[in-house]
Amino acid sequence: MHLKYIFFIQLLIFSINGNSQFIHQRQVSGANPWTSAPEISGDNYRFIVAGDITGGEEPGVLAEAVHRINELSPDFVITVGDLIDGYTTDSLRAERQWDDFLKVIGNLEMPFFFTAGNHDITNPMLEDIWNRRFGSLWYSFKVGSSLFFVINPAGIANKGFDAGQLEYFKSRLENHNAGAPVFIFMHYPAKEMADNDHFVEFSRLLMNYNAYWFCGHEHRYVYEKFNGQPHIMLAGLATGGPGIRGHKLGEYHNLMQISVRGSEVRIANLDLAGLLPVDAVNPSTIKQVDVLRRGSWAEAEVVYSTDRMVSSVFTRMLLKNEGEFPLHVSGSFMSEKNISINPVRIDTLIQPGETSLIPVEFSAPEKFDLAGLNGITFNSTAEFYQPGAALMTTHELIVLSDYLRICHYSVDPQVSFTDTEVPFEIEEDWDWKGNHDASFSLETTHDEKHIHISVKITDDRWVLSDHRAHDKLLVYFSPETTSKPQQAFQFQFNAGEGSARVVSASGRKIKFRSSAEMHGEEMYVNLSVPAGQVKTGYFRLNLIYTDVDDPSGIDHTKLNWRPWETSGRWNKGAGIFLVK
Repeated sequence: MHLKYIFFIQLLIFSINGNSQFIHQRQVSGANPWTSAPEISGDNYRFIVAGDITGGEEPGVLAEAVHRINELSPDFVITVGDLIDGYTTDSLRAERQWDDFLKVIGNLEMPFFFTAGNHDITNPMLEDIWNRRFGSLWYSFKVGSSLFFVINPAGIANKGFDAGQLEYFKSRLENHNAGAPVFIFMHYPAKEMADNDHFVEFSRLLMNYNAYWFCGHEHRYVYEKFNGQPHIMLAGLATGGPGIRGHKLGEYHNLMQISVRGSEVRIANLDLAGLLPVDAVNPSTIKQVDVLRRGSWAEAEVVYSTDRMVSSVFTRMLLKNEGEFPLHVSGSFMSEKNISINPVRIDTLIQPGETSLIPVEFSAPEKFDLAGLNGITFNSTAEFYQPGAALMTTHELIVLSDYLRICHYSVDPQVSFTDTEVPFEIEEDWDWKGNHDASFSLETTHDEKHIHISVKITDDRWVLSDHRAHDKLLVYFSPETTSKPQQAFQFQFNAGEGSARVVSASGRKIKFRSSAEMHGEEMYVNLSVPAGQVKTGYFRLNLIYTDVDDPSGIDHTKLNWRPWETSGRWNKGAGIFLVK
């Protein structure tokens, strides 16, 4: 299309060809945050809004989405951000990600408009790449009588929605017909901007207009009203993986088709597989949906015993209803071991706000290793009895068990490291390949003056402390067995450094000795704390190892030896030692 540019001081740029009108208004010159100008005649057109593309991207889904969008043949496509994996300080890696992304959307048969998400502009380097490639982090354009705002609520350099953005968008509204649509696109939901005074003023100003809000970020669909106006949070377009749980929970491959005829706006909620109601998740269902998505209706105490070999142990299942309608929970314990479970099945109806506490026994004719219970799961289905809404999902809860460990007396301890510890929790487990990738062993002893904690860490690739992101071990030591992690002494061993440092002591002081040595794929750390800290004869430990395979990335695997209270489970008894 032949373009005629008329420049003003504010860079108000018109593009006209025959009956086609597209007016865009940017705060900076340079590259455009769109692939090409749409060709639209009059005030009757359609466009697609695309949900997040990264943050758990599924290979091949974006290419399939491009194919489906071409079949729908809208006039243009606009996104709510998170287009690349980002979260890196490696500029070459980021450039490759953008090249790969642009190659896929290059198959679109219509223009594509860019919106920045947190993955895209995590740090100044990524923001610089964005500015060079696409020019604007926030901009506006007009199609027919409709006004389009792409805002940047949380950019690094802009420090959120600032006064500059406020004045820019206010000026765009000055001559806009209050009845004509205003479409706002941003990555974060509006509720997350409630403490930003500039954004609050902006949103109040829009209350006088026919406004529609679109966002993403949370990878789930929710239709709500914001200041009385439609506010649509899209589920991810190409995110989710095998854990995606369907329309009723707002988890699917999401597109929105917006049809505009003058001041009339019609919204179609699309899955790549079909058409959905626009209010698939709405204020009347969102509380129940949140309960189901979290899997918070069922929790289990850590199965705890003073002995490792047992013939019978108990735990308690807590079933709770944090929704506004009755919740039916049914499920069974699953085990491949020769262990009897009583009751093996639970089926109950829980009223709103109520809880149900159910004792569960694990037993066998002969004594068994308590650690073997960690393979048992409680597989349950939860369904809310809400009229007009079929809200149901499934959840697998892993039973966790632990036993009282003995910290033996020794004047000359010989540490053998015979057992590799099994972490209770692995964060970012997609990046962990098994024990050969990262693992640790633990031994404890004591003498008259000190408690000695020894750990052997195995890692197939060391990233040392001269990198911003590096391998490190956190040792939590608590003289009180009931203490929460934030009340414990926290010691940090950084790979490549010869000793630990205290990173948290809750305002207390502690004398300690430490050492760390690296030998090939192994690092040996030793920590000695005063035995006098332990007043009751018991202390509590936790180990958290961060395995950094790629220092240019942001998300790294964490091996949590024990979960403690911060995991949301009842963890009384996990990681307790008896000084003997």
